[in-house]
Amino acid sequence: MVRVAHLRRFTFDLIFSVFLGTQIFRLLMGGWSTLNPHNYQWISGDNTSGYIAQLFFASDRWRFPIASNPKFGLELSTSLIYSGPPLPIALTQKLLRIDPELQFIGIWLLLMIVLQIIFGILIARELGYTILASRFAGLLFVTPFFLYRFQVHFWLTAHFLILWAFWITIRSISRSRYCTLEISGLIVIAYSINSYILVMTLIVLSYPTILAITRSKKLTSSTLKHILMVTLSIVACYFIFDFRSQKGTFFENLRMNFTGQYTEIPANLLALINPEVGYERDCSQGHCIFGSGPIPNYFIKNFSILNFDLGGVQGNYDAFLYLGMGILFLSLVAIYMIFATRNSKSIFKIFRSHRLVIIYLFLISAYAITYKVSVGSHQLDLGDPKLLRWALSMFRASGRFMWIVAYFLIILL
Repeated sequence: MVRVAHLRRFTFDLIFSVFLGTQIFRLLMGGWSTLNPHNYQWISGDNTSGYIAQLFFASDRWRFPIASNPKFGLELSTSLIYSGPPLPIALTQKLLRIDPELQFIGIWLLLMIVLQIIFGILIARELGYTILASRFAGLLFVTPFFLYRFQVHFWLTAHFLILWAFWITIRSISRSRYCTLEISGLIVIAYSINSYILVMTLIVLSYPTILAITRSKKLTSSTLKHILMVTLSIVACYFIFDFRSQKGTFFENLRMNFTGQYTEIPANLLALINPEVGYERDCSQGHCIFGSGPIPNYFIKNFSILNFDLGGVQGNYDAFLYLGMGILFLSLVAIYMIFATRNSKSIFKIFRSHRLVIIYLFLISAYAITYKVSVGSHQLDLGDPKLLRWALSMFRASGRFMWIVAYFLIILL
């Protein structure tokens, strides 16, 4: 009976997520035209190269590794994982021998909104929310910085994987057990979609393991087995999807992965409360998404009814992190309730007992902000150590890693 009740509740949660997800999608995309597989006129920017990569991949014969796409890029070709679209779309299209020119990106984006809501509900359920409250909480995860990706990078919309990682982490801590098989499945899916999302999920999923080691002050057999299984999953994904798919020389591949562009796209300290994306800021000193051309009128430049801009530096547009007025209001309420119901001594005790979480968040934030600390339109340069700049540049868009912190804050509410 308990299983039947859980299944019935999940079914209604899914119906709720699909209904609201479709409405959000319709409003955001301006209708349903993007769901038409024959309509690819709306695809622009970096997403165009992903669509072209799909054409080459789906038109080519089957190869191993699965994601290799040698005809796209010739001598410097790389895995489809690094050029888009998400491998699950391309593999399905290739497996079913669907016309390579057809696009299913619109369907993918709709699916991302639905999954974002459903995993938000699952997290709220795990935290003990009521049915109504958990569904409301699920909507809070449809954040402006999540919807912003629907305009710029279609392959970075799979934020549900980060929420899935948080859901697993909460369950692992509350039940004192590792969800090793589920984590392995999540790693395979994340690996096949986007490397940024993969690393973010691994960062979140590593917390219960580090917590267990620090508490027991030793590496137990169950923890070691879990680490080995997770490592094996990553290695297996590499050989299945990636192995020798890059055709350049070793040094050329190394140069492409470590570009020395760390600090180019940092997080802004005011990003959480700044609704302005930054499309219209000065483009003379660095990369702007539209260059000197006009910004399309269908792009959202401000995600708030309040028309204000706290400023930004070059690259901050990609690290857009606005939480939305609803979440900011709830944050103020939560802060008030904490200080109204607890004294300073008990608050300090809470911080002390959760110092590992604080260290985690600090390290993630430090990497995202970089040593060129930007506050609004001002940037404080703390030096330019070249070795550090190159060593940390595998993920040049470091500001994106603040998504982990943002979602943690939303869960914390």
